[in-house]
Amino acid sequence: MRYRHKNVDTICTLLNVKKPSNFQLNCNICAKAKLTNNISREITPKPLNYLDKVVINIYRPITPLTHDNYKYIIFFLDAATRHLNFKLLKLKLEAFQAFKEYKVKVEN
Repeated sequence: MRYRHKNVDTICTLLNVKKPSNFQLNCNICAKAKLTNNISREITPKPLNYLDKVVINIYRPITPLTHDNYKYIIFFLDAATRHLNFKLLKLKLEAFQAFKEYKVKVEN
């Protein structure tokens, strides 16, 4: 979200008043908004091997439930290959077992 003040000229026009010649707005939020961030331009090396980096996401409870009463979906994204797999889960407790099955599947 970006915080900022409206243009002083616009406000004066809307209120039908003349803008003071020595008007200056001193606002901490505006001063911080004008600061710039130092962004690192270094390129991080992309993982080259399977399972170097796997992004895992468990999707919130599905409504309505599937016909087999599955409630969650777990996604596995391999950063090296950008290959996406998913599995349906009945309980969140099954997530670790699903990961072990995914790992065996990918290693074979």
